[in-house]
Amino acid sequence: MVEGEIFSAPYLTIPSYGEAIMSQSKNAASKFHEIEQAYARQERKKALNDPETFVKLSAARGYDLTVENLETQLEQLSDEDVAGIFNPGIPPRRHLFPR
Repeated sequence: MVEGEIFSAPYLTIPSYGEAIMSQSKNAASKFHEIEQAYARQERKKALNDPETFVKLSAARGYDLTVENLETQLEQLSDEDVAGIFNPGIPPRRHLFPR
């Protein structure tokens, strides 16, 4: 410690403004991804809790699913496809310009 210093902590680093912003954006992106995954799990669980209704909805949307094999068929569908069966929105649900 140097004379006149009140506190010295060589292990303490303060991030720059840019680093702090990058950290916040990474945190926001990871939180958004976690929310998307939780929503997808919720949609799949909802489909398995009421398979008859989900099969009827999927048939109306052009999918050929059966109650007997619904769990394996759900694994083959993307999260976006499952969400589109419950809430079709304005088709197509894909991005207009691919990323």
